[in-house]
Amino acid sequence: TTPLTKEDTEILGVEKEKVFYGTPVRYGNLMITEKVIGYVKKDIATREAMSEYSLELPAHRFKTKGIWFPVAEDTITEVKSLGFDGPGGLHAFEHAAIAALPLFALCDRMDLGGVSYTFSPLLESPGIFIYDGYEGGVGLTKRGYDVIKDWFEATLSLMEDCACEVSCPSCTQDPQCGNNNDPLDKRAAMVMIKRLMVKT
Repeated sequence: TTPLTKEDTEILGVEKEKVFYGTPVRYGNLMITEKVIGYVKKDIATREAMSEYSLELPAHRFKTKGIWFPVAEDTITEVKSLGFDGPGGLHAFEHAAIAALPLFALCDRMDLGGVSYTFSPLLESPGIFIYDGYEGGVGLTKRGYDVIKDWFEATLSLMEDCACEVSCPSCTQDPQCGNNNDPLDKRAAMVMIKRLMVKT
């Protein structure tokens, strides 16, 4: 079985901020709310979903450190004009960035969490949050903030070097994803990263 979760983020305070190729990137304190809303029963051999069940459980809240940034609306428009999936691109960007961060921080992808939004009221735009999966934070996303150019280049390479067309476990699928890895579109994510890293 795989749990299905709903996550929400609250910005408690900004510790650092900078402009990365025209995009404001911030690092600071977050409140994460995680709620298990159900689970998917999968075939043990193929990992294909067989059935889905709903649950009513209390939410888990914890304070941590994280990094967040908006994704420009015109980038989403460009992605859609190419026939790619906007929400799937944001989700794939988030997953690939989480998968690439262990190249720079002493951690496993399971030590990190993330949320992508097609519209975040906190950012007033689409955006991505990536955070330490531990109460109080342990410096993992701080390392990502410090080496963000190298980190995002590695994130892009992770997807470009993968032979799959849209998504797979080697690049954008995450075994702990609370949305059952749906939607995901690495083609859209690659457009988003390339646009993000063009000077304006």
